[in-house]
Amino acid sequence: MFISDVHLGYHNCKTQKFLAFINAIECKNIFIVGDLVDQSAWAKKHKWINDNNSIVEKILNFTQKGSKIYYIWGNHDDFLSKWERFSLGENIEICRTKIYTALNQKKYLIIHGDQFDGFLRLKILSPLQKFGTFLYDALLWVNKVVNKIVRQVGCREAYISTFLRSSSHTFHKMITEETKRHKCDGVICGHLHTPQHYENLYDVEYFNCGDWINSCSYIVENLDGSFNLKKFQWEN
Repeated sequence: MFISDVHLGYHNCKTQKFLAFINAIECKNIFIVGDLVDQSAWAKKHKWINDNNSIVEKILNFTQKGSKIYYIWGNHDDFLSKWERFSLGENIEICRTKIYTALNQKKYLIIHGDQFDGFLRLKILSPLQKFGTFLYDALLWVNKVVNKIVRQVGCREAYISTFLRSSSHTFHKMITEETKRHKCDGVICGHLHTPQHYENLYDVEYFNCGDWINSCSYIVENLDGSFNLKKFQWEN
């Protein structure tokens, strides 16, 4: 299973959905592709609720059944950056990137993707990044109000991240070039909060896990070697 951008601690995190999801699954390998927790939410004094503790406990409990956890940290949990690469016991590895050989014998670069975000790479633009975060929070609030009305009239919800995809072209180009540099066949990333799968994007298979702010999406590798991009549904 591959998940990213859960943002535990952030007030817009779909905590109850993620807790229900994590309680219902069994898997051999869990790849946390960055931003499981949101360090910036602590600075804003957002509340850390008990459900977040339950989620962390459940994830750790997977290791007691022999599952392995690979935590690839991102920009919101970069407090882990002080340790370049280390392990917690035999079944938990924390790192910045990981190359994974899948059951289909393809090699995938597992990386959060913030390395290819222009605002984050250029520190001089950090005020713009903060403004962007404020604007994103405001758009999420508007999105929540609009979707409440949409549900009442029986229409399908829409998510603000859908309208931000046009800015991802440069990101796609840079991350696929990095994938080729590592001599991998594909890449599995996060950061954009947009679940996507392209079988051939600049000669690379591209997956984005999405997030648990809007899409509540994840990726699974099946026992037959195939991959699926899925979205959480209460009825499932």
